[in-house]
Amino acid sequence: PLHRGDVLAYSFQGGGGYGDPIRRDPARVSRDVAAGFVPPHWASALYGVVLREGAVDAEATRARRREIRAERLGGRPPQADPPEGTGMAAVCPRIENGKSFRCLCGADLGPASENWKARAHRRVVPPQACGPHLTLHAELELREFACTECGTLLELEVARRDQDSLATIVLDT
Repeated sequence: PLHRGDVLAYSFQGGGGYGDPIRRDPARVSRDVAAGFVPPHWASALYGVVLREGAVDAEATRARRREIRAERLGGRPPQADPPEGTGMAAVCPRIENGKSFRCLCGADLGPASENWKARAHRRVVPPQACGPHLTLHAELELREFACTECGTLLELEVARRDQDSLATIVLDT
């Protein structure tokens, strides 16, 4: 329990980014490819951005992002689309009225007093799914949690294979 005056500190492992990569502005991904920071293959694989002769193919990018969201849901097409846009407001799950966790699409991820991960779609992904430079010790795995409605990536977690997932945050409401 936290009490008035308590301080909560949370330390992440070295991070790859903030929010769902497929919500990144395609124009920014295109600029990163042009600058040599991101190879075209990874623009499509990680960010869902399809480039044709250096330009963003908007329709192919929308299709690729829908495909990624379906992959996150075990091949099942998403039942909803997350709202358009990028930025800090696009990070979820979000806490609504201090009472419940919600995805960007509005899907209910449960009360804020419980672990929202129990209502998310969980799958174990190989480290290479996050790029060519990520490796894990043999006793660790990479767990992906996505909204069951729209397939938005909510969290990637590194955990021991034999341990339950951590609760990111639980509020005493």
